[in-house]
Amino acid sequence: MPRILLIGTYGSLNKGDEARLRSLVDNVRKITPNVSFSLMSYDPVADRKIYGGEIDIVETPWKNRTRRTPLHRVLPSVIILIACCILHGISGRIPVKILSEYDIILDASGESLSDYFGQRALLSCLFPVILCMLMRKSIILSAQSIGPFEKRFTRLLARLVLARASLVSVRDFESLQYTQQYTRSNVLLTADPAFLLEGAPPARAQEILRKEGVDRDDPIIGISIGYGSFKRTTGQTFGLDKAHHELVRIVARAVDYLQERLGATIILLPHVFIPSENDEVVLKEVYLRAQRSAKVKLFAGSYTPGELKSIIGQCELVVASRLHPIIHALSGHVVPIAIGYSHKMRSIMREFGLEEYAFSAHDLTYDQLVRVIDDAWKNRNAIKERLPSKLVEVRRRALLNVQAIVSLLPRPRLGIQGDCPDE
Repeated sequence: MPRILLIGTYGSLNKGDEARLRSLVDNVRKITPNVSFSLMSYDPVADRKIYGGEIDIVETPWKNRTRRTPLHRVLPSVIILIACCILHGISGRIPVKILSEYDIILDASGESLSDYFGQRALLSCLFPVILCMLMRKSIILSAQSIGPFEKRFTRLLARLVLARASLVSVRDFESLQYTQQYTRSNVLLTADPAFLLEGAPPARAQEILRKEGVDRDDPIIGISIGYGSFKRTTGQTFGLDKAHHELVRIVARAVDYLQERLGATIILLPHVFIPSENDEVVLKEVYLRAQRSAKVKLFAGSYTPGELKSIIGQCELVVASRLHPIIHALSGHVVPIAIGYSHKMRSIMREFGLEEYAFSAHDLTYDQLVRVIDDAWKNRNAIKERLPSKLVEVRRRALLNVQAIVSLLPRPRLGIQGDCPDE
């Protein structure tokens, strides 16, 4: 039985990560049902509850989440990496049994190959990837947003990793351009696997909306912003706390405007529950700041990616600084407004002809956000009519991730037949 190890994700703690994982696993098993998947987990207890017997859960062996400082996070990885390099040169073998048991190592981190988050974060994320390469394991960097690389060290590291991966699939055109500066022989333009995720039945979404107290007679507008996004938009000219509070203030004012101007019910949808980046904390701040809070609903439940996709499909507009609420909106023919923190958001919006609805949180103002909301609301029906034709091509490319995995399995498999899975 072929065995695949999934690495680089936060699993069920990040509903975007979970959406990608479920899409990949479900679609690979439609073709090769006997494939065994394991997930290298940062929170094994939570992931075992979520995935049950679908995916085996393996605890991450080289990252201690209880340590807080950047040095404690990265130093063990560096020491182990140096030791492994020395042992590899001496004996030709790396003594890490957990990795040797698998046919393919699949990095589904999404955006670890960039120095946008700093060199420490890059090295920490890529440690297992480099270790797999030293062991000469087949490794796929799947559906990644790659780049930019502004430091000499990260450019060298990118060249090393990209050239030696069995396959690099990128999910946007800008990442393709970055990647092709370092390698061209093993690069595939795809799309995010979450475009293939099957949403929950509409009846389930309506049940959740009733449970959360949402009035179905009003237009519904979804908002999903998170603290993790602020770290990615914070430059050298202002601090993290200032950026965080300013964005919360702007979004809270926009919530008031949407209620007054459109009579809308606003649903605040958390997607990430990592302790250091918990969306619930940020959205609660928005909720408390909104002056007209009677029609603002802070969702209390942690829903599955399929349920979140279906809930977002019930909205008229979605405002998000997270990528996967944007993907769910596009999949459900809902107009998204993207508060971007990297090129991945801008690139995907451009592909759908919606670049005017994507902007950076660096220079976001309340007036700018309201203008974009008004324009999106006025043109929402025309935009919805354009989305289905765009989705056909994007889903076709998303399915290429599945084909690539199947093609690298140790035994020959049949090709994919039929259309992309229905949403």
